Amino acid sequence: MCSKKYIELLEEVFIEFGESLLDSDYIYQEDNAAIHTSRLTKAWLAEKKIKLLPWPARFPDLNLIENLWGILANTVYGN
Repeated sequence: MCSKKYIELLEEVFIEFGESLLDSDYIYQEDNAAIHTSRLTKAWLAEKKIKLLPWPARFPDLNLIENLWGILANTVYGN
């Protein structure tokens, strides 16, 4: 996925979700994937005034979903 497609996804899904289910003071979490840290994505997030959770470089293990993906991969490919 490229930054442009990522932003389209955010516009089509995330914005509507955020406005309908979350209070206005939510913090969005991303990791340091290239599409999340590109100038295009950062500019779009700033324009939309979306607050981001600070995320340290090289710490994917802090993201719980990364651990879940690891368990899933071991289960699927373990045999």
